[in-house]
Amino acid sequence: MCAKRSCEVLVKPHDEIPAPPATGLGTIQVTEVGGGGVTFVSDSENGSITFSGQAPGMTSRMNGLKITTVAIEGHRAVVRLRR
Repeated sequence: MCAKRSCEVLVKPHDEIPAPPATGLGTIQVTEVGGGGVTFVSDSENGSITFSGQAPGMTSRMNGLKITTVAIEGHRAVVRLRR
């Protein structure tokens, strides 16, 4: 989990990122990284949330948490989390 309001992490398929407790999300799972983008899945208090095909420069919001794909190289990606 990010100790600050914003951080960047290197991820690959099957990685799990702990979500900040205030978001109401469980762990954010990275299920796919590649030419088709990054796919994120998380369970929230209201059900499951999935974002797929997130290319570099794209940002998704999960319960107040912004997830930006910064770069993709092969099967690894740099993502920025911001509350």
